[in-house]
Amino acid sequence: MTTKNFPTAFDLSSSIAFLFLEMLLIHKIWNALVNYNQLGIEVWAFLLIIPVGFIVSDLISGLVHYQADNFGNSDTPIFGSTFIEPFRSHHDDPGDILKHNFFVTNGNTFFIVAIGLIPGIFLFPTSSLVWIGLNIFWLVLSILTAFTNQFHKWAHHPSPHKLVKLLQKSGLIISPKNHNIH
Repeated sequence: MTTKNFPTAFDLSSSIAFLFLEMLLIHKIWNALVNYNQLGIEVWAFLLIIPVGFIVSDLISGLVHYQADNFGNSDTPIFGSTFIEPFRSHHDDPGDILKHNFFVTNGNTFFIVAIGLIPGIFLFPTSSLVWIGLNIFWLVLSILTAFTNQFHKWAHHPSPHKLVKLLQKSGLIISPKNHNIH
């Protein structure tokens, strides 16, 4: 496979759609919190949703990674050339992922996550604290899942930014050491 060094219309439109839908979800949550008159201790409960979203995102990205490593090939309809082939190319050339810019690295994932954002925006109400909490969970889950390829790319980087190194050392994103286990 040849490395794709420039973003396609798909990569750019996926990124724009993801950003737009995330902003809609944030706006929805913000309005719900501002307009909900009985917020008190629940605000602290909402903060507990963040690590749950983190754990579920890690689980989902791990399962998808396993699937992409073990099932299908570049000829698989729909997913083969778009998702499986670019995903597996870094196994043959671990540095390949470093040649991609931000949009190429994240475009496919942004597309999938953008589709997943639609229920959170249009189907999940904000009529109760439980629903507001579910919307917050959906927000955390979508952001962390969307950037899974970026975190993966940083695990291959020989000298990532200091903040990235801190996140890797803390275990919040995958480190080169943990990635090498795979």
